[in-house]
Amino acid sequence: MKVGDLVKVFDPKDGVDVGTGIYLGIGSRGELRENDPSLFMFLWRGRITTFDKPYWGFKVANENR
Repeated sequence: MKVGDLVKVFDPKDGVDVGTGIYLGIGSRGELRENDPSLFMFLWRGRITTFDKPYWGFKVANENR
């Protein structure tokens, strides 16, 4: 996954797609989890959101760009 990729976010337990976002890079949550490599930051539903890697799955939608 590269910054700017269009990515589908899904629940890996059941494969349910929760939406599509633009990957912005590694994310942070507060001071304890700054630049945490297990957090992925997206522009999703009009806001900046982070997703934890073990709890969410990702599939790049525009791999052939």
